[in-house]
Amino acid sequence: PMGIDLQINGGLGISFNELSKKDLPKLLNLLDQLWIDGIEYICPTLITCRVSQLRQSLNILNQARQEHIPNRCELLGAHLEGPFIAKSRVGAHPARDIASPNLKELKNRIEGFEKDIKMMTLAPELNGAKDVIKKLNKEKIICCLGHSEANQSDSEIAFDNGVTMITHTFN
Repeated sequence: PMGIDLQINGGLGISFNELSKKDLPKLLNLLDQLWIDGIEYICPTLITCRVSQLRQSLNILNQARQEHIPNRCELLGAHLEGPFIAKSRVGAHPARDIASPNLKELKNRIEGFEKDIKMMTLAPELNGAKDVIKKLNKEKIICCLGHSEANQSDSEIAFDNGVTMITHTFN
């Protein structure tokens, strides 16, 4: 059996967060190389960034999905890691682009790309996160707890409300 990578930020000199039209051939080359390396599927991960940058990258990833051929790693859908994360747990995410979870901010990012997104990592203890989780579940986008200060109680509530995975356990 071949591998599945649920968190990959790029490779061969490209970052999924910074994709443009000129990167499409490089992206397809990366997918070919991943297949050779034994990876059959990926969820390309996009960390917290400007909305315009996110939407541009999602567009290029969509184009690459449409160009899938046999014996090439397949894009399952993007993993949006952020922007609804705890400011104290940003890690490599640019703090200036972190947003408070709410349906308007979610819509700005994912509208029109709902079928191109497979997962989203967020901090479920933040005000407004519960509504975002419900919307993501409705869209069949997997919710992950991550970059969070959630305690056990917060986490249990999040799992009861539709969070089903964890990103960066114990960060």
